[in-house]
Amino acid sequence: MTDKLPAGEAPATHLRIGDAMECSKAISDAVAKRAYEIYERSGRQPGCDRKNWFLAESEILKPLNCGLLKSKDGVTVSICRSSLNAKDIEVCVEPHRLVVMAHKDSNLTIGPAATYRVLSLADEVEPSSVKLKAHGRLLEIKLSKAGANKKTFLAHAA
Repeated sequence: MTDKLPAGEAPATHLRIGDAMECSKAISDAVAKRAYEIYERSGRQPGCDRKNWFLAESEILKPLNCGLLKSKDGVTVSICRSSLNAKDIEVCVEPHRLVVMAHKDSNLTIGPAATYRVLSLADEVEPSSVKLKAHGRLLEIKLSKAGANKKTFLAHAA
């Protein structure tokens, strides 16, 4: 029996802000593991390290389909939660990259069970400024541009 949601109702998900260092290490480990599998599958052909790495990266890191709204102080990213098809969503922010990990089970572990969606950010953001908010089927991620809080503080001090 499949659970069908009433129209307009979002699936139950748990949201959390993850550790960017932990996330980067997990992604690097997953890519390295997959690159080695590709190397073995191709008969251990030497000299293809970079090609294998890039192929593994393209298989593991998928683009994040989202809406993006920029302002002078920050960036707001909107994602349809149902497109992630996950019970748990973890968001990791680096100065120029946003990673959304979708976990199909409710065990929040970074690793091969996770689906990694990535968005490169043109503007530098403050990783500690991330705010998550669920609006029905929509997940809103608010990020402050790096230095935005300093400018505000300096303006008040003057």
